[in-house]
Amino acid sequence: MLDGRHPRLLGSLTLSWESVNPLLLTASRGVCVPSRNKGRSKHKQNDTRRRSGRASPEGAAETAQAPAGRRPSLESSREGGVLPSTPNRPGSPTGDSSAGTRENRIRSWALNAAGTAAVILVTAAVSYVLAAKQGAREQQGAIDAQRVTAEGKPALSASVDFAYGDQDGDIWVAPNKVFSGERELAGDVHQKVVSAGGFELGTPPPEHPKGQTATRLRVTIVGQRYNGVVVKDIKVRVLRRAAPLHGSLLLGPPQGAETVSEVGFDLDSTDVTAREIEPDGQLGTGYWRGHQFIKLAQHEPQVIEVTALTARDFCEWVLEFEVADTDQVTKSEVVEVRNNDGTPFRSTPVAGGYDERYDFDFRAAKWRLADSGQVTDW
Repeated sequence: MLDGRHPRLLGSLTLSWESVNPLLLTASRGVCVPSRNKGRSKHKQNDTRRRSGRASPEGAAETAQAPAGRRPSLESSREGGVLPSTPNRPGSPTGDSSAGTRENRIRSWALNAAGTAAVILVTAAVSYVLAAKQGAREQQGAIDAQRVTAEGKPALSASVDFAYGDQDGDIWVAPNKVFSGERELAGDVHQKVVSAGGFELGTPPPEHPKGQTATRLRVTIVGQRYNGVVVKDIKVRVLRRAAPLHGSLLLGPPQGAETVSEVGFDLDSTDVTAREIEPDGQLGTGYWRGHQFIKLAQHEPQVIEVTALTARDFCEWVLEFEVADTDQVTKSEVVEVRNNDGTPFRSTPVAGGYDERYDFDFRAAKWRLADSGQVTDW
């Protein structure tokens, strides 16, 4: 320990903050003050002696030679063993420790980054798988909902239009007298007949029984089952029979060529299945003998031309479609098709006589009252 016996040495070691502060600032900026070998050797000696409680004669002499009232210089400070701290230099134990610390920090950062990236990737993968499964479940749920909705409906939906053309002429019949014997008809004649409970008729094939007429329909069917449907058969069912209507008859001769419908029915026959239409317009054999089943996907439409012939009775009738799901062909259901307003279709032959009969005058483009209500040329 140093005590009062060495006042000069204590004076040389006690540096004011004003003299040390510039040196510290210089060292903090990375500027190292070079030292001489001689001074470095003396520093070691002085450090050793200070730790043992003794100062070297050379250090004491140099301290004694310093002028009074003058601060020790940087050189004397170095010579006296007081040096500013300098940054650790590579190769020293402290420098190696700092480098190792930096390497450990870099390695730790890399491991943390890799772990974070792995967590993110795993989380993303799990989220993707869960989202895919959720999407598949939602899609299957939508399919099941569509299937349940379809199962609650008939296998087919149908809309009907009458399909009379120029070859059918302009033939209308009503159950009662409509025009009260007027000589000429004006206005919407057809609407008046319909309002009186009448309807339109079509011309039968050229070779036909007396009084035979044709009812022509265009039936549009649409499959409503999720997996599609198969139409296995089409039949007609007569709901009521009566004598031919004989109230009012509007008779306009046919114009143009005859068209051929896809399927036909004979309302006067016990054979109620669909039949082919021959080239001459007559009914042929069963339609399904030469044709495959009609297959319809869900929401797929199919148009079927229907011709129903009668020469004997007034008939009210409906169509019956035998339908099965595509994946359950052996299990069938019957879908009934009527007029769009829910009423049955009606057909009647031309009777021998009517309460009133009007013929169409093509030259005058007017309906004129015939001399007699009898029909002999049909």
